[in-house]
Order: sequence, then C-alpha cells, then structure tokens
Amino acid sequence: MSAVSLVGSRYLKSENRKFAREVGIQAAKHGFALVSGNARGADSAAQNACLEAGGCVISVVADALTEHSLENNVLYVSEGDYDQAFSIPRALHRNYSIHAWGEITFVAQCTLEKGGTWEGSVQNLRKKWSPLYCFKDGSAASLALEKMGATLIQPEALQDFRRFADPQITFL
Repeated sequence: MSAVSLVGSRYLKSENRKFAREVGIQAAKHGFALVSGNARGADSAAQNACLEAGGCVISVVADALTEHSLENNVLYVSEGDYDQAFSIPRALHRNYSIHAWGEITFVAQCTLEKGGTWEGSVQNLRKKWSPLYCFKDGSAASLALEKMGATLIQPEALQDFRRFADPQITFL
C-alpha cells in the first residue's frame, strides 16, 4: 500500500482544518495509508477523516506506545523505546519520519520559522524526503515554504493523489 503524509499545526483555522480532513478523506478514497503524528489539530483531523472514510492510518507517536489502545486500521509506531514518555525533542524528531514515509507530504498549516511543522517541512525540502504540498492559505509560512521549493495547492487539487506523481502537472 502506498502512503501520503500530513503535517500541520495543533491550532488550526477553519479552512486549514477542512484541508486536513480532505487529505484524510482522499487518502482513504484513493487507497493510500495516511501517515501522521497523532497530535491534536491537523493530525487528528486528517486521521479521523481517513478512518471515517474507511482508510488506514500510520500514526507516528511521540509518547509511549502503551498509551494507545488498539484500533482497527491504525498502526501506531514509535522511533524510540515503546514505553518512552513524551518529550518535545522526541515530538520534533518524529516529524522527520512522517515526512520521509509518505510518497508526498501535505502541510495543512504552519507558523513561519517556529515549531515542528515548520522545522520538519524545511528539513524535508532540504533533504528531499518527499515532495511537499502546502495548503495555499496566504500565510507567510506557506509563501516562505513555496520559495524554498514547496508547491502551494487548493483543496480541489486533492481529488486525485495520483496526479501528484506527475511533475508536469501544475496546481496553481
């Protein structure tokens, strides 16, 4: 099974939450597993939408695996010891796995030069782990990521993930 990744802020604007949910729905609809971080905000919005649509989720957690109950269609994974407690460095580091495990990565929302979503997205663009697609929300962060190589997209571009594999297609 192929996978797409979704990252984003914990505190989302309404339109950014809709974008995250649409990523989850379309991942399920097109047979992609959704890789995300199981945090509130963008992660949980996309993961819940994916599961509601009958999809599968790979949840890269920043806390102990023992804190998570078994769920249908959810694979919880951890980079550290299975019983290691939450820490900010662990949460920031797991973002790299989220970006690298998806064939493509979507950014629902981030803050310019601040936080794990920003740092993971910048590292992704530098190291080319996966193509990065940001919701075109007019934010300073999305415009800065575009200047670094991300592609800005509108929600209607999410209707078929297979189009994202073709570098000749433009979404603007």
